[in-house]
Amino acid sequence: MFDRNATTPAEVRRSLQRLYMFGQADGVSIGFNASHLYQVLLGTNPGLSIASGLVVKLADASLSLSASGLSAPVFVASGASHAKGIVPDPGSTAGTTHFLREDATWQTTGTVSSVGLTMPGIFTVSGSPVTSSGTIAVTLNTESANTALMGPASGAAATPAFRLLVPADYPAFVASGASHAAGAVPDPGSTAGTTHFLREDATWQLLPTGAGSPLTTKGDLYVFDAVNDRLAVGSSENFLMADSTAAAGLSYQAAARLLAKAGLGAAVTNTTTRTSFGLTYTLPANYLTLGKHVRCRLFGGYAAQNNTQSFQLAAWLNGIGGAAGDGASPTTSTSGRFFLEIEFIVTATGASGTVDWGGYFYFEAATGVTTTVMGNNSAALNTTIANTVDFSCQWTAASASNSANMRGGTIESL
Repeated sequence: MFDRNATTPAEVRRSLQRLYMFGQADGVSIGFNASHLYQVLLGTNPGLSIASGLVVKLADASLSLSASGLSAPVFVASGASHAKGIVPDPGSTAGTTHFLREDATWQTTGTVSSVGLTMPGIFTVSGSPVTSSGTIAVTLNTESANTALMGPASGAAATPAFRLLVPADYPAFVASGASHAAGAVPDPGSTAGTTHFLREDATWQLLPTGAGSPLTTKGDLYVFDAVNDRLAVGSSENFLMADSTAAAGLSYQAAARLLAKAGLGAAVTNTTTRTSFGLTYTLPANYLTLGKHVRCRLFGGYAAQNNTQSFQLAAWLNGIGGAAGDGASPTTSTSGRFFLEIEFIVTATGASGTVDWGGYFYFEAATGVTTTVMGNNSAALNTTIANTVDFSCQWTAASASNSANMRGGTIESL
């Protein structure tokens, strides 16, 4: 009889033979051990095989087992109709290069004979190409100091490169308040200046009255000339003067008590033309304001051997030989000491200004002193240009014995 509970390969063989012989195998459900069943049907255990006509239907209806082997459909490729199944026949050519692909075909994986690497110019590549085995290495090239890998400084998007930073790379700081943020100083504008300061609201503003100071050097003055400004300290011995022509209404001028001074000078000899003693001072343009006084003093000695009245002494405001100036000659002596004092007064300013002057000359000799007084003199003078104060002497007739020496002198502004 059929033993549904056979536990050895021999028992499984006898049960199957009885079912086959008596035609009772169709539709019978059995619970044999699978390994015992395989040994009987596939002949892996000699002496246990049975007739080849017996076919065992397995639990999966698509599979069956018989003495001829396992029978099943080939698996169906991935996709809408996918289905499991056995591996398809790989073909008659032996090899190791084909692999089963999900589309149910045997395919090669391809071959590579050389692998290389290219990189942007900021890198250096070594070990490329690899033709069998090896390592490809990539290193950064050296770059200039203070550069960074950035996109373009302006314009459309472009490949990054190392470059210097530009102002546009820095976001400007955000004003104090809820959205405050650190950042770069904003652009101060195209007009150069020194009067605007960055305020916490991120704008450039003039300092309010009384705030801050534009002063930079000791002696500087705080002035106003449309904006709060600095008046630089003047030179030594200069004085501060109200000046309507200056932006701040003030300017430093040479000290009123003295513009120039000199001691013993070189001798002036044997000349028939007006020749300077060397004590001069040039007044800058517009220095001669209305009512300005310029006082000139000179003393020294002279010799005029050939003629009593040949020596002539003079002082000038607009250069030797200019319209504003005068001189005198001794009347009783051919040699001796001299002293002169002339004072110029500006009575009108501008290109057509005027100047008055007066003074006196002393010529001292053994026979006494000759005094010449000058006054009520006037001449045109352009005060908008520079004017030179000077002293001169000359002789009306030439002589090798003629000579004059300045012992001292001053030029003052009053």
